[in-house]
Amino acid sequence: MAKCDCVSLSTDDWSTFKELNKSWICINCNKELRTTRTDFTTASPSIAKPVTSNKEITSLNDVLHAIQMNTTALNAFIENQKAQNADIIKSLDECHACIKENTSSVTSLQTKVDSLLAQVDYLTNEKKILESKVSELHFTVELLKQAYRSKTVEIHNIPTTQGENVVELLNKIGTALDVDVSEVDVVCRTRPTATTFDPPRLPPIIVTFLRQSTKGQSHS
Repeated sequence: MAKCDCVSLSTDDWSTFKELNKSWICINCNKELRTTRTDFTTASPSIAKPVTSNKEITSLNDVLHAIQMNTTALNAFIENQKAQNADIIKSLDECHACIKENTSSVTSLQTKVDSLLAQVDYLTNEKKILESKVSELHFTVELLKQAYRSKTVEIHNIPTTQGENVVELLNKIGTALDVDVSEVDVVCRTRPTATTFDPPRLPPIIVTFLRQSTKGQSHS
């Protein structure tokens, strides 16, 4: 719709617009139309629709029941979590007590280990000292052996007789060699038992003199 006077339309133009279902409103008329609509149009407040249907009441009851079930499940979950937390705290306390006990045991064992290590060091030093003394004793024994051998004579190939007297036999040998083998010069005289060699060898007469010079006379 339009005002022909505002837009200077003829009657034929107006008929054409009407047949085409077209309308034209000028700016001033459009402003007047907006003002009129604003003045007479009021916002209608929303009115809550009362629930009267049994189906809607049943749906609300189902929702409330679901909320109650979820609340119960949530409370049970919370209580379960509290119990689990209490168990975890108890386990942590037990672990802490075990760690404290193990730490005390480790400290005690470390003290014992340190004591044993100190004893090992002491015994190691004692072992070194004893090894040094043993080495000195071996050296001394070797010197004594050499000194003993330097005064010892082995007389071989002397036939053995039943009930022989080694002292008399040695005196005869000394007389034959023109060597004084008196009791003063002889420290030890002996003849070992016969060997088990095949054929058996005659055991030597072993004589140890008091002085090395006496042995030298027997070899001259």
